[in-house]
Amino acid sequence: MIFLTGVMLIGALLEAVGISAIVPFVTLVTQEEAFSGIPVIGPVFTSLGITSSGTVIACIILLILVYVLKALYLILERKMSASFIGRFRSELHDRAAAVLLSRPYVYFLEKNTVDMHKALATDTRKVSDAAADILTVMTESTVCLMIVITLFFINPVISTTVLLIVIFAFGLINLRVREKLRAAGRRASDSERQHNKWINQGFAGIKEIKHLHTEEFIAERLKETQKIICDSEADKMFLRNFPKIVTETLCICGMLGVLAVMTLLRQPLLPLLPALSAFAVATVKLLPGANRMTSAVSAVNYDLPALENIRQLLSAENEAGENPGAVPLPESGEKTEFAVSFRQVSYHYPGTEENILEDVSVDIRHGETVGIIGPSGAGKTTFVDILLGLLVPDRGLVSVRGERIGYIPQNLFMIDDSVRANVAFGCEEDEADDGQVWKCLDEAQIADYFRDIPEGLDLQIGERGTRLSGGQIQRVGIARALYRNPDILVLDEATSALDLETEAAVMKTVGSMHRRKTIIIVAHGAGALTGCDRVFRMEDGRLTAVHQSGYEWII
Repeated sequence: MIFLTGVMLIGALLEAVGISAIVPFVTLVTQEEAFSGIPVIGPVFTSLGITSSGTVIACIILLILVYVLKALYLILERKMSASFIGRFRSELHDRAAAVLLSRPYVYFLEKNTVDMHKALATDTRKVSDAAADILTVMTESTVCLMIVITLFFINPVISTTVLLIVIFAFGLINLRVREKLRAAGRRASDSERQHNKWINQGFAGIKEIKHLHTEEFIAERLKETQKIICDSEADKMFLRNFPKIVTETLCICGMLGVLAVMTLLRQPLLPLLPALSAFAVATVKLLPGANRMTSAVSAVNYDLPALENIRQLLSAENEAGENPGAVPLPESGEKTEFAVSFRQVSYHYPGTEENILEDVSVDIRHGETVGIIGPSGAGKTTFVDILLGLLVPDRGLVSVRGERIGYIPQNLFMIDDSVRANVAFGCEEDEADDGQVWKCLDEAQIADYFRDIPEGLDLQIGERGTRLSGGQIQRVGIARALYRNPDILVLDEATSALDLETEAAVMKTVGSMHRRKTIIIVAHGAGALTGCDRVFRMEDGRLTAVHQSGYEWII
């Protein structure tokens, strides 16, 4: 950034040189006898014997050279500025994404995905746009300052008058439109969030929307929020362009007013012609520059809500980090036969006072298959989340022997990609081990289906796995859980959405791993618990053992 500031300063100096070079040229054309009195250029040309028409040609060549070199440098400066903004936007997005993804799991339970999507997709873009606008203000203000200083040496009266007018107009207009722009920015930010929410909800629930014929309801919500967004953008466009019209008018009127006063005082204008020419060229640079500054300042004010959102997100960067989760059980010593051990574990969610888990204690041996049953809201999923290290208990100790845990939830997360990419999720395409993928699909008892189709592992399963049946999705989920060769396999309501026949088939697949892996099955009903060594009931946050009578569990 410091280097870029230096580059901008040199560019501003070149702009000032370009303006200054106009004075000797106009002086030569209009007052040839006065040319020798111009500092630096006059004596040099006189000593070289360049006079009359030769002087004019030499000045023209020199002036062309100055402007060509200045243009080439400014092109390079603009390229460097654009590259800087591009890098800034990319780094800001990457940093924001890293902060979001490294937040504890409980953070995502409290946040709406629309807010996170907006932060990454919209707010980072607006912040980078604001950074570009700030860079524009820095560049244009430096150029304008250099030009004004140059004009002050050429003619202090006119330059001081124009400068005072610009400062007065810029300050007054900015004060009047700043709050309006911020309000428009807040309206747009809030409406963008609501608009994105209705888009997500509309397409996620398209089946129910079609069934209930509520398309018009969703369309109306989208129409309302989009209108507010468009109205806010219209306010932004008007308020960005309004200051430059006023500033330009005041500057021209100020310069003409000075000339009118000088005419009324009967001061000769011919000696002022070189200076006026310089002012004319400067005006061509100053007015667009001043306009770009006012426009950029207006845009920054409009984007302030996005700046605040990103500031709040990044302020939590030091708080983000890996959740400590479960701690490994010692390799030797007491209770080493336990793969999982909970000791008087209690937990309550932020913003609530009642414990969802209360003094839960259980030991699960390596290779054992354990079932956990209970009503909704009893704490089963919270138990699993603590086991996975996603939640940290308020009290008690959680120990896990073996760091690899395979997890199969009720609603499996499927990416719109190939079977290979879904089973080896998290691996780059060239790093996925096809042999391991096929092995896991074999264990999940679905490999033959993919062998029998031409696409094989390259089959695109569609968004949320729409090209597969419910049972096939669960089996792909089992294969994914097995891909990293876990020591423990956790099924959290993994078959609750399946029909009885499919559930039985999936549980038979899970049962084939009995004794080879430690398996924890969380379920609503007893149908998924066949083959469990032990079953526990979770109710009111407490875990109690269930007795077995023959081959049936007494639930």
